[in-house]
Amino acid sequence: MSLLRVAYPLGALALLVALGACSETLESTFCTEEIVPGLRVIVADAADGSAVPGAQVVARDGAFEDSAVTPSAGLPVFLADERPGTYQVAVTAEGYLDFGPVPVTVTADECHVRTEDVLATLEAAP
Repeated sequence: MSLLRVAYPLGALALLVALGACSETLESTFCTEEIVPGLRVIVADAADGSAVPGAQVVARDGAFEDSAVTPSAGLPVFLADERPGTYQVAVTAEGYLDFGPVPVTVTADECHVRTEDVLATLEAAP
């Protein structure tokens, strides 16, 4: 058996192993330029699931605070844009008992935060 017949397959195998080991370093991450919210909060009436318009939603993480008021259409509010952290989420609305605060942890990957959903069901005030 010639030396070339043995060396060629071994060389090819060594090249494949080397390329396989480097594949992670050769790949690049493509991040979009969109802004991703850390929190998506839906506020609903606990009795019938209907939207609660005009509710004040507050998310706090240390000294940071973000807030929004729920729209009349029952759409969610979005808070903590591109900001990971552990938030205390609280909701207040006229005619309802206060919701929370409840802790919600927002994490991030190499590009954006991972949006956490919060369903705040409000009990009617007595």
